[in-house]
Amino acid sequence: LIVKLLLDLDSKLVDKFPLLPKPISYKEGIEFNAHLHADGEQMLFVGEHKSGYAIFYKKLEGATAKLITKIGSRAAYPKWLTSIDDTFVFSDVNEEGVCQIFKSSVDKPEIKDVMSSCVGNAGVEVFVNQIANSIYWYDVSGIWTQSLVSEERTLLPFGIQEIKYQMLSPDDKLWAGLKLSGENSILSIYRLEDKSLVFEKVIPYEISHFKWAKDSSAIYHLGEHPANQLFELGLNGEQALLATTSFGTMTQISDVQTDNTIEFVISSVDLDVYSFEDS
Repeated sequence: LIVKLLLDLDSKLVDKFPLLPKPISYKEGIEFNAHLHADGEQMLFVGEHKSGYAIFYKKLEGATAKLITKIGSRAAYPKWLTSIDDTFVFSDVNEEGVCQIFKSSVDKPEIKDVMSSCVGNAGVEVFVNQIANSIYWYDVSGIWTQSLVSEERTLLPFGIQEIKYQMLSPDDKLWAGLKLSGENSILSIYRLEDKSLVFEKVIPYEISHFKWAKDSSAIYHLGEHPANQLFELGLNGEQALLATTSFGTMTQISDVQTDNTIEFVISSVDLDVYSFEDS
């Protein structure tokens, strides 16, 4: 079940929550790693197919999901490559066991262009930075960024030891890394230009991931597991509660596509994707 939640992100008034979700998509079975297009009308997701998994496409007003391409595992993250067409990027392991990053399209899914290779025995999550016109990912060899124009690939100067999750900011100026220390999570943000520490926050419980705001001014993360709260953490240290849920568990925040929407997953009987949208 994919649902949308409307929210005015400019107003951080807790008494506005919780808001009631509106269902926008259904599919028999389980939907993983759903990614809503910036137009809010179509989505990609990973679903079960026969004895394996595949990437599916769906228009939100439709009732039928279209199989795009079979993949090796559910640990795939199809991401829309631009906000103006149906191209997308994902990573998978080929028949020779090599991790590769592919570019394809909903219109011609049989054409899969290899954009780059990655190091490891499993696919990686590929992030799309539309402002910098690049993609980036991290694997066992480090965090890499690759230009969509020149195809030049660069290894960034941040280590991966003890880092549980990491992301570049959409403005391509900051790097954020998450590591665990006992029962705490430490979120550190560095400036790419000189590797200076900009901000660090100790969260008194474990989180698995976070996402940048589209304007690079804040980071979104979930509450303590089992999570039923979604928070915004500003780079000035201020924290705001964005949403709560009285059913299910919040499990995954999607990459933020616009300035006024956030999609996240609630797991109960099935997986539900929510979206915040500026009213």
